[in-house]
Amino acid sequence: MRCDYPYLAFTESGVSLAPDINFLPKVPSQFHLNLEVCLPTFFPNPSSDEERRLHSLDVRRALLFYLKRSKAFRRDQQLFVSYTSPRLGSRISSQRFSKWLTETIKTCYLLAKRPLPGPVRGHSTRAMATSVAFLKGVSLADVCGAFQPVPVQPPQASFPEGATAVLPCRLEQGHIQDYHVLWFRQQPAERPAHVLKHRLDGQIERTSGFDERFAPVRDAAANSYLLHVQELRTEDSATYWCMAEIDSFSVAVSGAGTQLSVTGGESTREPAKVILLSDAAAHLSESPDLHALCLAEQFYPGFVEITWSMSGNTVVEGVTPGEVILNDDGSYSASSVLTIPRQLLGKNASLKCSVHHYSSGSKAERSLKLC
Repeated sequence: MRCDYPYLAFTESGVSLAPDINFLPKVPSQFHLNLEVCLPTFFPNPSSDEERRLHSLDVRRALLFYLKRSKAFRRDQQLFVSYTSPRLGSRISSQRFSKWLTETIKTCYLLAKRPLPGPVRGHSTRAMATSVAFLKGVSLADVCGAFQPVPVQPPQASFPEGATAVLPCRLEQGHIQDYHVLWFRQQPAERPAHVLKHRLDGQIERTSGFDERFAPVRDAAANSYLLHVQELRTEDSATYWCMAEIDSFSVAVSGAGTQLSVTGGESTREPAKVILLSDAAAHLSESPDLHALCLAEQFYPGFVEITWSMSGNTVVEGVTPGEVILNDDGSYSASSVLTIPRQLLGKNASLKCSVHHYSSGSKAERSLKLC
């Protein structure tokens, strides 16, 4: 979720939240990709103590209050940002958000002077929601849907232009003969697109723009779905998701996606520029944090890996990946920001960013000395 318009919009009657263009839900149908969450104001005109108490739970009111409190230190358009050093104002990880969620649940039980029902985890909210639905009379079959499959995909794959890419999607639970499979593709800086649906009866339903080069296969021996992309083109470089589905999305679970990089194409371009910038100058030394920006410009296709190291040691904490940007000439640019407390810097420390462009195989490094 983001805090800028049109992803977050306030009206007199409530608030609406739209998914980030780069977000892929577990059910990546056109409906869910464009699903906007609209929350009406809770007791907008309270006239009693009880209504005023309930109005304090209004999401619109809470979001406005949160944005006002975080405005002074916010450094990212993601809705939820860190409120403590050294990551003050930066986007939080999913693990951090899960911790906030569990701490909130524990606090609610504490304030209500009620014992915790058991260990609290990030998914406890979903567990509680399904339990309440069941207690309200929703059938167990509707609550549970059915036995859910677990699609597993390799994170990356690389094939030369003109070859046939084989992208596997293995089910760790369930059987491939029990589910339809849908394939989706997302190119950098674009929305996900539906490629095809391979039905249980063998029928293939392709979306316009995806021809017979995209061929689905079922491998019963490996309990896997396969997507063959034949006569590969450089523009086929993208992330491909599989999704096992049955009964009009009553059960629909997607894999984590495979990033396909096509190599050796004539249109492949390594980054024209790699730039490293930092606020390590002496006149900024009073700042508690050091900030560095690594920028890779004008490459094609749009997959690069930007990594950081400090005095030869890999750095992962404090790294904020930037969005991949599609340039007017069809090339891409990408960035990464490093925020690190100055107190962690040793004498004569050196900082380096490394850029690896998958399709061209090019690697570039930029370094600077931190005096």
